[in-house]
Amino acid sequence: MHLSHRPTYSLPALKTYLSHISLPAPQTHTLLHHISKNSTARKKWATSSSALETLQVLQKYQQAKIPFSNLYLHYSWHHAGTLDPRGLWEYLVGSRGITSPGRSERAGSRGILSDEDEDESLSVAASSCSGIRSGIGKDEERNERVCKWNGRPPSGGRGGTCTLNNTFFGTVMRSFGMDVVSTGARVGLAVQGGPKGRFFGWNHLINLVRFGRRMFLVDVGGTGPTTPIELIDGNEVPWGVTKDRTRLVYSAIPEFTSASSKCWIVQHRSEGNTDWDDMYCFTDTEFLPQDIAVMTFKTTGDVRGSFFNHVLFCGRNLLVEGEVVGRLDLMGGRLKRRLGGVETVVEVVESEVERWEVLEREFGIVLGDQERSGITGLVTKLRGKPKKE
Repeated sequence: MHLSHRPTYSLPALKTYLSHISLPAPQTHTLLHHISKNSTARKKWATSSSALETLQVLQKYQQAKIPFSNLYLHYSWHHAGTLDPRGLWEYLVGSRGITSPGRSERAGSRGILSDEDEDESLSVAASSCSGIRSGIGKDEERNERVCKWNGRPPSGGRGGTCTLNNTFFGTVMRSFGMDVVSTGARVGLAVQGGPKGRFFGWNHLINLVRFGRRMFLVDVGGTGPTTPIELIDGNEVPWGVTKDRTRLVYSAIPEFTSASSKCWIVQHRSEGNTDWDDMYCFTDTEFLPQDIAVMTFKTTGDVRGSFFNHVLFCGRNLLVEGEVVGRLDLMGGRLKRRLGGVETVVEVVESEVERWEVLEREFGIVLGDQERSGITGLVTKLRGKPKKE
């Protein structure tokens, strides 16, 4: 198999995914109709305006169902993710794989990748896990509210950080015949409260998708754009149907030493503000899977330096009648909703069982026994007592 080959998903796996994100019937029919064609016809459609319009809808439903989340770093027995396309499908869609010991060799895992990729996929040896508990104290074990979680299997799908979500979505787009290139980005320090005009190193993953001679940014790995954005200097689009705006600027950043160095900068302007904030910058240099692995190791494996390991988060876009109207974000034990430019605190929880309930109610995520026990001993565990129902 050629070194430039990238895996794709099988038709049954794609059907399950489209159902999982509740993609409307017209777009589902369009995608499944064209994937059934031969490779030449499929790729021809994949560069058309029809494919772009379908992708616009697909991205909305992806970001509304599969959250930007680091649950796998906290609610797991291993505190690590995966970039293996099969493992990503199992986790994000199938609620299995890295949610518990063992991964691709679990029953029912075959058939996720296309036939030509199945035999090339590497499996990871299963690890044993005993003495599973729910990550709670002895007193809480007798709590009826907690006990009803015992034995519940993981379900509802999961979410991932940028490298997981965009690697997965890149594989989905590629499976439908689209011309996809992954590349790295540098997040602005201001996003985390730092000084403006400065950027971290490579710590974000995005995808670039070509439609004919036009190139588009597609990013489902955070709080960025809600639609594909064509790479045109000054291109400005709304953030969903809100009054927030997102734009692309092709320019130098203050930290560059060469006068000829330029990059694409994604900027965001919130409703009521006049200033644009730098979200991240990127170039069109292709990142190989091994580049993405290095970036993932830094952003998730740096126990001291990465905030991913110190703050648990899970967030998704809110859809109303197929349009993005806001966001819902769980940060630690605080659940916030942003609608119409107004951010409100929906709920604050102080116990683990309450957070499990929020994840199920607001994100459809049911954590399994091994996931819930994984947070034991971590700084992100909530140690308060649950409020009375």
